[in-house]
Amino acid sequence: MPFYYFMNPKGAGRAQLPFQLRDVYASMELQNAFRELGYETGESILNTPPPNPPIGATNNVPLLPIDLSHLGPEDLILLVTRPPLHEDLEQPRSRVDRGFTQLEEDIFDVLKNYFHVCSRKKVWLEDPLRSSLEPGYEDRGSAEFRVNGECAAYKLLANKKPKIDPATAGYFLRIDDFIPDGPGLVVAFGMDGVTTLVWAHRLARDFRYLLEEPGFAMVEMTIQPRPPRATDYGWADDWPIALICRETDLVL
Repeated sequence: MPFYYFMNPKGAGRAQLPFQLRDVYASMELQNAFRELGYETGESILNTPPPNPPIGATNNVPLLPIDLSHLGPEDLILLVTRPPLHEDLEQPRSRVDRGFTQLEEDIFDVLKNYFHVCSRKKVWLEDPLRSSLEPGYEDRGSAEFRVNGECAAYKLLANKKPKIDPATAGYFLRIDDFIPDGPGLVVAFGMDGVTTLVWAHRLARDFRYLLEEPGFAMVEMTIQPRPPRATDYGWADDWPIALICRETDLVL
């Protein structure tokens, strides 16, 4: 079942409309892949935020319950947007607003075991995953990303300017026992809309094997020019992508 965040409203006090969802096409790429693996696409779950969602300290906001009683261990919840675990620490211009639902909070509780920081500007892995990074990529465990322009390239790696071609990262996690006797969880994202789409497109094809079993993965994507009038997403196939972290045995 796809789990969607909403795009930020374009004016103060304006509510999000039901069609204003983030990363729909990226999610569809993975829904199609899972359908070919034998899953059925269920009804969408909307992480609808309250009116005028708070920015900053958010510990006292009531959480909206979402009924998942109809889902069992054979089901998966699919999130294909960068989760705003630590958006309140930075308040970036391109932030993802929280929905303040109980399901979102449960997802955060799991992801915090893997991400020490996960915001629009920074993604820092927890220490056990850093040790799983491939040789030569150890500094990708502490990545800072550009927030201006398209494709969210690395700005700093381990607090140093990267000496590589413009590149960015994609992340993947599958947990089958997300909710006891309930659904599993799949999370896949890049650092902005374009990179999330590229990663989902390639994950559904060249890296589909990752979808088939629980585990964590991180990839590095070398950014390529995007055609000005593309008629499909085939241009995403031209991005070199390296698997730089894969962990299937680590329990966090």
